Amino acid sequence: ALNQTIATLLSLVSAAAFVLFQKRLREEKTKDENSNTIKHEFDHTETLGPERKPETLYELNLQGKVDKIYEHHGPKPFKFDREVVSVFDDMVSRSVPLYCEVIDLAIYWVQRYYIPGTRIYDLGCSTGTTIDVLARSMLHYKADVDGVTVTESSGAERGTSSGTFCHFVGVDNSEAMIQSCREKLQWVDKCHQVDLHCDSIMNVKIENASFCIMNYTLQFISIVQRQELLSNINSGLCEGGILLLSEKVRTECAELQETCTWIYEDFKRRRKYTSREIARKKEALMNVLIPFTEEEIRNNLHSAGFSSVEIVAKWNNFTTFIARKKPPVNGQIVNMSSKQKKKLKHPKMK
Repeated sequence: ALNQTIATLLSLVSAAAFVLFQKRLREEKTKDENSNTIKHEFDHTETLGPERKPETLYELNLQGKVDKIYEHHGPKPFKFDREVVSVFDDMVSRSVPLYCEVIDLAIYWVQRYYIPGTRIYDLGCSTGTTIDVLARSMLHYKADVDGVTVTESSGAERGTSSGTFCHFVGVDNSEAMIQSCREKLQWVDKCHQVDLHCDSIMNVKIENASFCIMNYTLQFISIVQRQELLSNINSGLCEGGILLLSEKVRTECAELQETCTWIYEDFKRRRKYTSREIARKKEALMNVLIPFTEEEIRNNLHSAGFSSVEIVAKWNNFTTFIARKKPPVNGQIVNMSSKQKKKLKHPKMK
């Protein structure tokens, strides 16, 4: 009887163990299926940069690979080498708040203040994304200056400075960046004039410019050279010319700066960067990216000769300035017809 009882108990234990084993197998299978589903969904959505927002005019031409540099490597001083360039489009579009929106804003400002026959400079042009968008937008824009419509075919044939609708000049000190820029802008040369220079922007003379763009570039320039650079830009701009300047800024208050950093790091997490990647890149940028305060940038712009400085976009500690060189007395609104100017100068009273 005892042996029979023991045998029965062993049978029950074996059955229970088998049931538990089957349950464990089902759980593991479900876990694997979920893991595969998540991986599949991640791969499916793993495109460069965030999803384009419907309020922007043009989709950005982002190329290269997904940024995983700091997932695989420990921190090292950040530099725009070939490895960074290969993922730069994804990196900047995921890391910089309002990246798409600021380029979108540039379209409007360029269309309003660009003067046909002058140049548009992109200082720190990187892979050419901004020039690409501006070039596309200007194909569909007809500048109206004092009642005369200036189109792409106005003037001489393509190939002379007077015959191109826009003359873009891109400058970057990274050869890998310029190479990537050339590849992205191959089509532009058929419609506009594009000159690309691999050099320090401190060495490039700004000439005959009605518009300059410098997005997140000044912060990488030596502090002692920043005032000189802004003065050079102002000197090379036409009267009434515009500098669109975007920078990561810091606050005067250490506690507020800590809060800004906390918010920004959470922004990057929501863009699928891990805490390890965020920490490693932060260390890599230390003593490489040195931000100014908004007040310091304003003071430098005014000292450089800009008469008007306004903030036109801001997210946390990322700020975009418009700085305008003093306009001529009788030509403050440059890229509009006489009829349009009259409406602005003499608005109807309500």
